[in-house]
Amino acid sequence: MYCPNCGTPNVDGVKFCSNCGAAFQSAPQPVPQQPAHQPIVRQNQPDMNMAGSNVKKVPVAAKVLGWISMVLSCLGIIGMLLIVIATAMPSYQGSSAMIHSEDVSKAAVFFLGDALGLMLSPIGSLLGIISMIIMLTKRNRKMIWLPITGAAIGFIALFGTILASVNLIELLS
Repeated sequence: MYCPNCGTPNVDGVKFCSNCGAAFQSAPQPVPQQPAHQPIVRQNQPDMNMAGSNVKKVPVAAKVLGWISMVLSCLGIIGMLLIVIATAMPSYQGSSAMIHSEDVSKAAVFFLGDALGLMLSPIGSLLGIISMIIMLTKRNRKMIWLPITGAAIGFIALFGTILASVNLIELLS
């Protein structure tokens, strides 16, 4: 039985509490035991990190623009490489007024490289910058590497294309 004053367990039949000395009535009431502390199990509650209420998702438009930026900028790099290939291609060295197949091939590769490098890489850079601005205004930096990389590759492709074109034009003149 338990003491009604302090709650200390006592042997059944005693008249006084062994802890505080309080007198028991003729038939002390047993104090019901409280159940042991059980951990609270929460079921069917989504994890806040997985459900998305606390996680900021990357805006779809920013992600798509970032990937398009990467593709266009890489095409600009390919264009720059085509211009470098065109500079290494042999050209006709004779004094004929006719256009030879070597010159046509070289001009075609140069034109294709210029089209890719001078037209697509600036668009890729611009789309990368727009995607970066969208991500920063939405305060989401989860995939910020994508537009930064796309813009950087686009600028490198643009300036590389310009340098390779100037080099080829100097070689031709």
